[in-house]
Amino acid sequence: MRHQQLTRVIATVVALTTPLIAPLYAQSGSARSATLVWQVDGTESGEPFGDLRDYVLLPNGHVWALDFKDQVIRRYDDAGRSLPTVGRKGSGPGELRNANGLAVAPDGAVWANDPANSRFTILSSSGAYLRAVTVPISGYSYRWGAWFDRSGELVELEMGRAARYRRITKAGAVAGSLEYPECPSGAAPPLVYRGETPGKGATTGSYPFTTGGGVVADRRGHFWCASARGTRVARLAYGKRDTLARTAIEFPALAVSAAERDDAIREVETRLAKYSTSTFDRSNVPTTRPGIAALFVDLDGRLWVAHSRAESATSSTFTVFDEKGAVLFRVTFPARVNSYLPLLARGDDVIVAATDADDVVSLRKYRMR
Repeated sequence: MRHQQLTRVIATVVALTTPLIAPLYAQSGSARSATLVWQVDGTESGEPFGDLRDYVLLPNGHVWALDFKDQVIRRYDDAGRSLPTVGRKGSGPGELRNANGLAVAPDGAVWANDPANSRFTILSSSGAYLRAVTVPISGYSYRWGAWFDRSGELVELEMGRAARYRRITKAGAVAGSLEYPECPSGAAPPLVYRGETPGKGATTGSYPFTTGGGVVADRRGHFWCASARGTRVARLAYGKRDTLARTAIEFPALAVSAAERDDAIREVETRLAKYSTSTFDRSNVPTTRPGIAALFVDLDGRLWVAHSRAESATSSTFTVFDEKGAVLFRVTFPARVNSYLPLLARGDDVIVAATDADDVVSLRKYRMR
């Protein structure tokens, strides 16, 4: 009898404390601070970044940043000091046309995607031109987002064919493909609206507060993914649908204030006003936003989940997980980190792009403590 009473007491305590476990666990491990080491500020005139499209962290700590507007790679040492730039617009050796991304190979060379020239331009870690690899180009996206996996092959999203990645050898041969992962949460995709004036033009866009989640490779044979309305991130093997792990905590949707929702509706309707027809329906704009803003995997294989934030927020919070989905730490940066550009971390050093209230971009290095 006394054993049964003790069992009931334990069960009651567990039931009462279980709702507290998730928020406490989200804050467990270590809450780290981020100290600014250096930053390269942009200006409203577009200097030094007319259109910062990508950046990479080299093994020696140097950062290379691709300016899409000028088709030049701006380089900085580990203290943030400027180094001579690499590349320029053109089709000659080492020149770039519509380059939209960079990737660091296992040997330390930097590959620049050069789609308008139908090639990859390859540069040494010192900035010297090495060679070009000619490849068939079927199209290109806003940012390349390619990576080298543990086999040493380059993996990039294959444009022109839905939901596939292609693998490319050092010699430029296509070595196979990977299916785009299907996230196991199965949440509905973001709603899309369209505005059109027949014969004169059209535009499409996602409804406000419906985009989030993402897909990111860990470069070790796995993807992490979360659907737009998912609350956890799942880990899948390349080309397989079995879930190998999930993040230990959830990221629930966040409420959107009435004022913020009204502002977002007004912005869309203003943009669509020049079109004669529109499918936009303000009743479809949700009153919550996804809890997961974006996903990143750093150079140590850790998963970084960006928390959603209000438009007025001036800081950005991330929870970081190991490869099994266990929480490692949480860190808040005193800046609006741009979730469309990379987050690069190795050890305690983190490279991000931040935007100010006027959407001017700066490149920053932080050190976590």
